[in-house]
Amino acid sequence: MNRTIIPRKTLSKARDWRKVVPADSQSFAFFEAVKTWVKRGCWFHRERSQLSAHKSAQEKAWMRAELERLLTCALDHDKALTLQQRLVKHRDDWLVFLDDPAVPPTNNLAERALRPLAILRKITFGHRSESGAHRMAKIMTVQETAKRHGRRASDIFYQLYTRPPNRVLRYLYAGR
Repeated sequence: MNRTIIPRKTLSKARDWRKVVPADSQSFAFFEAVKTWVKRGCWFHRERSQLSAHKSAQEKAWMRAELERLLTCALDHDKALTLQQRLVKHRDDWLVFLDDPAVPPTNNLAERALRPLAILRKITFGHRSESGAHRMAKIMTVQETAKRHGRRASDIFYQLYTRPPNRVLRYLYAGR
């Protein structure tokens, strides 16, 4: 199953694009509905453990029905159509978080993890080569994985230089 989640940009695009359409247009109402749908999905994910089974089922049903409604709205602006086409293209991926509590509804964590790398790239004026970019991606992957497992990245890098990779992986994932 694809684990695509709602990009934060979807919410910001809906918020920004409604400024370029008349307030009484179909597209304005569409952008407002997308904004509400995303916010309600985030609320559901945060509060799901406190909701009764009945309320949880109601929220899931509303999220699915609202997505179907958003996919079929008649729209009158190209930006609204672009966003609607994105919803259609990823229709099976938007609501994965409803059935799997481990999947967040937005990609905010991924964006936060990438932020230090983006800042480093800007400060150093890029990687200067494709291979440099790949090396940096691998280093950052190891660093973030170590961090997420409560390990120091420097310990993992040292072990990668002094031990077989399979032993380092066991240490990283199983705490050995």
